Amino acid sequence: MTEIVASEIGALIIKLSSTSVGNRFEGANDATKLMHMIFTVSKEKSLSPVIIYLDDCHEFFLGKPKKKGENSDAINMAMKRFQKDLLIYKNQYLTKEDRVLVIGCTNMPDVGDMKLMKWKGPSGKAEKQGFFEHALYFPTISNSSRSLIWKEAIRRKVNCQCQLNFDLLAHMSGGYSTGKIFKIVNEVLSTDRLKNLSSRPPSEQHDFGPKLLPIEQSHQSFDD
Repeated sequence: MTEIVASEIGALIIKLSSTSVGNRFEGANDATKLMHMIFTVSKEKSLSPVIIYLDDCHEFFLGKPKKKGENSDAINMAMKRFQKDLLIYKNQYLTKEDRVLVIGCTNMPDVGDMKLMKWKGPSGKAEKQGFFEHALYFPTISNSSRSLIWKEAIRRKVNCQCQLNFDLLAHMSGGYSTGKIFKIVNEVLSTDRLKNLSSRPPSEQHDFGPKLLPIEQSHQSFDD
């Protein structure tokens, strides 16, 4: 979704996630320095419009454990160190004149603290105002729709009729978005692979199976 928005408005994407940041910026003031750099660059008129993209945004807005000693091993707590600075810079540093859009995506919205994630208004301290002004819910695609998407994605790459079980591919790709399916097809049916299709037709299990790992079934996107 973020890439589609960026493509439509010609925006530069600045991605912030646990994957891109890793274990860096863990010093006393490092989180603040990174936020300052990101928001300063995003406000630069020569680069606008800019999208600041928070992947797995629930990781930035984790609240206090609901129960004492609650197990948080399955949740990445490290990104919480950016929470206060994110709230301050988004609510204080950005103005309506800045051509900056902040988008967050998560498939675990229930994990984040909604009091932090949902914007309450401009009153009070910036770190208490909340973050996202709007929320969009994207339900997963049905099996029948995914089957048609697979058929169309492969048709665009291969002119001949492929003896593929598209219903099986739809079942194997439960939870995958349209963009992800097209990306997998482009990766599997590369230029080199297309050259030997006549001798080795594409297979659900051998060609596409290794690319289809089980993923969560619910997805939600927030933006400011």
